[in-house]
Amino acid sequence: MRAAREQSLRAERSLPVEDDRELRSFGDTRKKYLRVEGWSKFLLKLGAPHHWRWRVAGSVGLSQRPDGLGHESALVQTLRPSTSWLIGLETRYKDERGYLGYVTTAPGLTGMPGQSPGIPVVGLRRLSQVEQLIRVSHTFSTKLSLQVFLQGLAASWAFRDLQHYRDDRTLV
Repeated sequence: MRAAREQSLRAERSLPVEDDRELRSFGDTRKKYLRVEGWSKFLLKLGAPHHWRWRVAGSVGLSQRPDGLGHESALVQTLRPSTSWLIGLETRYKDERGYLGYVTTAPGLTGMPGQSPGIPVVGLRRLSQVEQLIRVSHTFSTKLSLQVFLQGLAASWAFRDLQHYRDDRTLV
């Protein structure tokens, strides 16, 4: 019997959402919501069967936000030198453009009654990141195993089209 390979094509559509992450400080009496438009994502995955001694899998994806395109890719390698050892190496790259997100808080400015000083500043973000994950696992028995993970991450981002938050539906 031939082992099945991992193959998938996935399409996602995110609906518009009211995002309240990072916009409100503890001193504010009312919540602040940032309207984030919906986006689309397509992801293609290919890979060898999971039970092979050496497994390679990869994925490539595209995402479309209202103000920019993005792409991501991943390469996953798994080596099983014996039944008790597993060594995994995962490399991911992501380039994302057009995400509307929180940048900082402008000190000394107030927008609405009851709001503490400082108006949130938002902008469109461009993010580039590379991630490396190394996993080593050893199984001593059916009830005892040891896993060690190492992760490296390098990222850079820049914001453009900065705007001040006025209310839940208005940026100026």
